[in-house]
Amino acid sequence: MQTLIGADGALGMVRRKMLPLHKPCSARTLQILAEVNPEYDTEFAEKKLVWDFTPVKEGLQGYVWHFPCLRDGKPWVAHGIGDVGIYSEKPRADMKRIFSRVLKSRNTPSPKTWSSHPVPWFSDKNPVSQPNVLLVGDAAGIEPAFGGGIHIALSYGEVAAQAVIDAFQNNDFSFLDYGKRLKSHLVGEWIHNCTRLALEMYGGKRNPLDVTRELFPESSVSPGVLSRMVSEVLKHLPGS
Repeated sequence: MQTLIGADGALGMVRRKMLPLHKPCSARTLQILAEVNPEYDTEFAEKKLVWDFTPVKEGLQGYVWHFPCLRDGKPWVAHGIGDVGIYSEKPRADMKRIFSRVLKSRNTPSPKTWSSHPVPWFSDKNPVSQPNVLLVGDAAGIEPAFGGGIHIALSYGEVAAQAVIDAFQNNDFSFLDYGKRLKSHLVGEWIHNCTRLALEMYGGKRNPLDVTRELFPESSVSPGVLSRMVSEVLKHLPGS
């Protein structure tokens, strides 16, 4: 084997075999799927996604989400909560308590079981390569502000493809410079910017709405999207 690309996700086998004892910088998540309750779940009818940063004031380094979806042809909503833990020295928020309260406010029964798994975010502390092996997408790490994955994964692919081409041309499969390639690419610049904003936002220095406006200017995002990316209770957050 000359090259193996780990593109099998945050919990993929390639990453686990490559880093068996490594504890990555990772986000904790909880998620459930529930049938749409029209009285409370307006996301499906209004064709919108909701990012709710209100729990930041309770120490959550992340947000609650409500994403509409189809399941067996019927309208459902994916309700979830995530904490990136970018400030590892700070006490972790009680995600289950916060999430249970949110579900109760929507008249959504708390399930007996929770869907949960960690998602690594890109950091210098997380190796992304070793001889003959490259990681891309969620296996390499998402960005820690909003947790973007798909668009970043596509950019990872571009960098990895060029690294593999160069490896065959030079007969050098050490991939020692793969991390530097990522950082110098647009994907690395995007992640670096998102990391800076995450530190400001989850450190209480910036209002999530202001961070959203900076990351997704209205010139490139329809005006309604910004209001949907945060809940109407942003007035309770610092700097509002």
